[in-house]
Amino acid sequence: MMSERTIRGNTYWHVLEHIPNCELAKEMWVKAAGLSRSFSSFHGPAYDDEMYAANEMPSDYHRFYENWHGHKCHFNSTMLEDAMKRTLKTKAYIIVNHGPITSTDHTHILPKGTPKDSGKYDPKIHLPKESKPLDKILYEEMWGCAIYDDIQQTKGMSIFSAFCIHDTMMCNKKSSGHKIVSCSFQQYTGEECALQLSLIATNTIADFLKLDTEDLVKSID
Repeated sequence: MMSERTIRGNTYWHVLEHIPNCELAKEMWVKAAGLSRSFSSFHGPAYDDEMYAANEMPSDYHRFYENWHGHKCHFNSTMLEDAMKRTLKTKAYIIVNHGPITSTDHTHILPKGTPKDSGKYDPKIHLPKESKPLDKILYEEMWGCAIYDDIQQTKGMSIFSAFCIHDTMMCNKKSSGHKIVSCSFQQYTGEECALQLSLIATNTIADFLKLDTEDLVKSID
């Protein structure tokens, strides 16, 4: 029986990759979502197109977090979307990969023979690596947001949901570029969905910032 207690929202930021198995990680998302009235937010490593599976010893170039003893679950976008869809009250969701990795020059890429838990590439301590393009574009991080409260294009969304969407769409300042992996809102999908959610979130935040102190306090329940 689910508790009657609720919270406004929850964040799983660099948590689910540390869960012993991915099915349990998805269950944790669903349980936290059940207690959240407005949103769930996700940040974590981007494991789409992983070069090596969890507990597999890399035999060539790999992203540093793919050979990390604490990362038991390589939680990817398919798993995150499945967890979001399992939460039946989800009104909208978006999953974005941030920080493109196009070659072995990227600091996230380590060469064969690098010890486990090595972190980002440092030429002072790691083996030299050849500079060459990757077969496909990889990404540094995956961010996501699921919205549970009502969204109206004319009246906006809750300020909490707006900031969740705004956060997910923000690119890391140290690296440009992102990929909309999946998005669903009403009849919209893909890039159009992301645009609609971003516009509604931006307008909601702008309206919120125009409120005087008294109305601002009243708007937050």
